[in-house]
Amino acid sequence: MIKSDFVMKTKYLFTLLFTITMLSCRTQNGRVVTEKFDNGKPKAGRWFAVEHGDTLFSREVQYHSNGEKSLEGALTAAGERDSTWTAWREDGKLWSQTTYTNGKENGVSVAYYPNGQKYYEGRYVNGRRAGIWLFYDETGREVNRQDFGKPLE
Repeated sequence: MIKSDFVMKTKYLFTLLFTITMLSCRTQNGRVVTEKFDNGKPKAGRWFAVEHGDTLFSREVQYHSNGEKSLEGALTAAGERDSTWTAWREDGKLWSQTTYTNGKENGVSVAYYPNGQKYYEGRYVNGRRAGIWLFYDETGREVNRQDFGKPLE
């Protein structure tokens, strides 16, 4: 009888300690406002996760003073831009999209006129323009083509 009480209490204690350990190690997610406008509305914020005591930022969002998003994109664990970043005008219309890898432009970049027509399209490699970039007028007609040469790897 005494032995079985001891076994039950040990199992209970082990289960309790295991649960506490698992809860303290789990990823916690949140958002922090990093800048505010004078009116108190958020100007910029970052989403983050806490894993094993380390804070890992995952996204950043910036806002225009009217509350519309101005910029959004993913971040590396070190807080550098990564993946596709999108920018919008104050009226909410798409302004541009650029791809990043570890904080450097790396991939396609496209910008648009306020009327939605493409302004330019090109490619970055390791933070430098590469290859042929196309430029358009507000009607969507190509008006310029510029060759930035082979990418420097």
